[in-house]
Amino acid sequence: MILNLSEHLARKNLIDGIMTDIPIINIKETGTTELRHACEDLGCFFVKQERLDSLLPGVIEEAGRFFSLSESTKQRFRATPESYFVGYRPNGSEKNMHGTQDEHCDQFKIGMMKENSKAFKSIEKQLESPAFNTQKTQHYWERSSQCADLILKKLEASLGFEEHYFDPFFNRPLHQLGLNYYPGISEKLAAPQDEHSLSAHVDLSLFTLISQDQPGLQIRIKDQIFTEVGPREDAVLVLVGEYLHRWSGGRYKAPMHRVSTSEQLRYSVVYKHRPNYDAVIRAPYRSANSGEVRVDPYHTGKAYDRKIYTIMGAADLLPNET
Repeated sequence: MILNLSEHLARKNLIDGIMTDIPIINIKETGTTELRHACEDLGCFFVKQERLDSLLPGVIEEAGRFFSLSESTKQRFRATPESYFVGYRPNGSEKNMHGTQDEHCDQFKIGMMKENSKAFKSIEKQLESPAFNTQKTQHYWERSSQCADLILKKLEASLGFEEHYFDPFFNRPLHQLGLNYYPGISEKLAAPQDEHSLSAHVDLSLFTLISQDQPGLQIRIKDQIFTEVGPREDAVLVLVGEYLHRWSGGRYKAPMHRVSTSEQLRYSVVYKHRPNYDAVIRAPYRSANSGEVRVDPYHTGKAYDRKIYTIMGAADLLPNET
């Protein structure tokens, strides 16, 4: 499968006719001030990352091979509560948080699981399908994690935290990488009136790295209307997630984002940087509604459990302690 990204580079990201400039940051060289401004003003930025860019075509080729397998073969990798929903999620198996819309996207998730997962598997085992025999996805996973660790160190400094502040929260992290396939509208199982293949949401992560081969991602910038953010050949998009929003005391925006329905098939590769299951955020937090500043302990793992069991239609199986 051949990527043709160059034709998209000239596309402009507009909000009601106003150009939105998402900064491109060299994470090794840029100071913390520019990073902090990007997180406070937009909640997103691009990171120069040639090592990931060079692997992306191979990852999408492997994803294409997997999603082209017969349904019975893909079902062998089906995401279940026992696998902590790592694995294959067919088109329509995931709902939005309100249960009012199917998410029209085939997904294959790999990542770290809770220690008590009944189906704990290494990343190599999760990728044992012959579709992944060139190991591009495994290498992308490894490099994404390395890149994210560098970003986290920079974010730590930008928040004014002492060095190694985040280390205790990341000795058993729950990072996850998703391969997403959005069929063209002619192939879509969704009704024609569905405007979005993936509904608006905020990620439960510190931050998310996103690469895509076609336009489709839309982000709500500065709490205004959604704007399309197209792919880049030279950088990976970083989105602030709910956990970092809370750890910053609400200063760093966690933007809503969604994926529009398109006539063209589309792939995206999404890496989510998450702490240990039992990580609890106790930062002072300003309520968006009342403006009151309070400290409400926020258990990241239990919050993720509530979301994943709900959107996967398994809320009745939610662990009792959650």
